Amino acid sequence: MVIGEIAGKYAGFLYWHLGQKQFFAPHVENFAHIREVQVLEKFRGQGLGRELAVYALDKLKALGTKDVFLATAETNNPAKRLYESLGFTPFRKQIHYGLRINSLPERVRNRHP
Repeated sequence: MVIGEIAGKYAGFLYWHLGQKQFFAPHVENFAHIREVQVLEKFRGQGLGRELAVYALDKLKALGTKDVFLATAETNNPAKRLYESLGFTPFRKQIHYGLRINSLPERVRNRHP
């Protein structure tokens, strides 16, 4: 995890994990997954996200990491611009599903004794 500060104040963070086999890219070994990049709204647009990402990428390279993955919402244009400017390329889209557990349809609840 990397913590970002601006003028001595907490402004954001980035964290990653390292792995050996990637479930969505089985040919990839020795990878990192940047799990989250967050910059507080009042500090956005000042380059902190880029600074955090470049720092993390330098550290990961020094560790011998070969590939780095990350994800963002399709509508998060500032993040997409940042990641693409760093050399990341889109390679897959996902569909996220949600379910309010208390609203399970009766037909689903009745399938299990």
